[in-house]
Amino acid sequence: MAIHGFGKVEHDEQSSRTIVLKEPSRFIPQSIEELSGIRVDLDFGNGCTGKLHIESFTAREFSLLGKLESADDLQGMALEEVVEARIEVQNPSFLQQVLLERFQELRLGETFAMKAGLTSDIEFVFGPPGTGKTTHLAEKVLIPRMKGSGKENVLVLAPTNKAADVLTTRIMEAMVGDTSYQEWLVRFGSSVDVRIENAGVWRDRTFNIGALDRSITITTIARFAYDGFTGEYGKKLYEMEWDTVVIDEASMISLANIIYPLYRTHPRKFIIAGDPFQIGPIVAVEEWKDENIYTLVGLNKRGSFAQPSTEPHDYPIVNLETQYRSIPAIGEVYSRFTYDGILQHHRTAESPCSFSFCGFDAMPINLIKFPVSKYESIYRTKRMESGTPYQTYSALFTFEFVRWLSGTIHRKNSEIIRIGVIAPYRAQANLLSKLNDSWLTKPDTVNVQVGTIHGFQGDECNIIIAVLNPPPNISSDSRMFLNKQNILNVAISRARDNLFIVMPDAETENIGNLRKVTEIERLVKASDAYYEYGSNEIEKMIWGNARYLEENTFSTGHQMVNVYRKPERYYEVRSDDSAIDIQIHEKQSGSKSQIP
Repeated sequence: MAIHGFGKVEHDEQSSRTIVLKEPSRFIPQSIEELSGIRVDLDFGNGCTGKLHIESFTAREFSLLGKLESADDLQGMALEEVVEARIEVQNPSFLQQVLLERFQELRLGETFAMKAGLTSDIEFVFGPPGTGKTTHLAEKVLIPRMKGSGKENVLVLAPTNKAADVLTTRIMEAMVGDTSYQEWLVRFGSSVDVRIENAGVWRDRTFNIGALDRSITITTIARFAYDGFTGEYGKKLYEMEWDTVVIDEASMISLANIIYPLYRTHPRKFIIAGDPFQIGPIVAVEEWKDENIYTLVGLNKRGSFAQPSTEPHDYPIVNLETQYRSIPAIGEVYSRFTYDGILQHHRTAESPCSFSFCGFDAMPINLIKFPVSKYESIYRTKRMESGTPYQTYSALFTFEFVRWLSGTIHRKNSEIIRIGVIAPYRAQANLLSKLNDSWLTKPDTVNVQVGTIHGFQGDECNIIIAVLNPPPNISSDSRMFLNKQNILNVAISRARDNLFIVMPDAETENIGNLRKVTEIERLVKASDAYYEYGSNEIEKMIWGNARYLEENTFSTGHQMVNVYRKPERYYEVRSDDSAIDIQIHEKQSGSKSQIP
């Protein structure tokens, strides 16, 4: 069993039955979504304790959404007074054990060639960023199967509850007021989306799935190996007969998880949707790392979008070639970087944008280069004991840049402008997230979200600020995040209107080893839709001093015992291998953030 601690508990804005656990003490595994009946122990500042009972969880990068068994549990509780929340959860290895048992039941020999034995009844939907893959599945694949006559039971397997919820709500939206989906749409498993619950399509294990001749059941792929329905005619998911099996966001699913349903069930057709060039699965087994269905059939090779070739069969592939998300200047960069330059752009250069910047010259793409030094304190890149790198300067600079940039935004309508701040490494993203949390007076015109590039897969924002902080030693190793095509592809393809790439400057040691980053820079500069700034130029715009952060930040080691006085500098940073403390000295208030 593992204990996870949280420093803050809040009410969810969308549902009275949902709480948000924030400031986690450790990494939140995706497998926590498969658990139910978990107790949350609460410690309050006045010494009192409390308990909440959670029906299901949805994991986010730096928070956890928990759906309560009853909203009455919150009566009389002042969640803002909670100083610590704890949950005790089962080790995720139980999912691997269950999957192993299911494979053993297939009675395949140890030398059986899983690749050679793959069924030929697979169709791939290849959906690059912003090409409407989820809409395509809803409108072209799933809903039409419910409009015929006769038996048709469809199973949809997704890597996460979020992905399952997104597809469920997209089907509901595509029906445009026609609520007949309530007769055949089944969202099985954990969900915290209040729209799904209110629509009456969320079902628990007691639902009589056998009474439906036509149905679409949407759940996570992890549940396929162990969960199912207990009502009349109830069976485990893997025991039921399915006419079509759809697997969504396939790049994020480990090879073992996707192979099992491909061998266990025998539908008329499998439809596998996703993008081979987005981020692969996060797995506990080193041998499974970066392996998914696309590496198995050969769809992850460079040039596969333009000229796909698959093994062991020549599988039919539906290419989605029009991207609807980004303006052409941004879309063309990732089209050429990853998709052989053949993506078409639905938006035009003249497409209306819902905001503009006042007093700041920004182009669709903006390169902002920052200094990196092995010896100078805030410019030095360091590693946490977990191995994840961070750099203090680029984090402080980006935080202040976002605050300043938000003040320059002029909205043309009432739309809230979404700003996404992303970094390749967890420590840097966590540092940026804590700084963002310390900003208590955000303008109501913007919504700032912070996370890793991994965590932003499938998301989009009006403005993306991608902070490409390097590790202490920049190598040409293809395993390094900044040399991975998939990670960088996701980073540059999240932006709708403006992309800011915050990257090491040309003086950075071994910068030439960042060949993929260099390729992106070359593609950006091949157009006339970019500006390049030094971070010192931006500092001068903000404060009138090109070295403001260096002159107003005191950085030192984190001692065994630390006594804090009122900081003399704007920022005071203390760090060691396990934690970073940042004190912010503002005129009217001070705040302190700790990044574990």
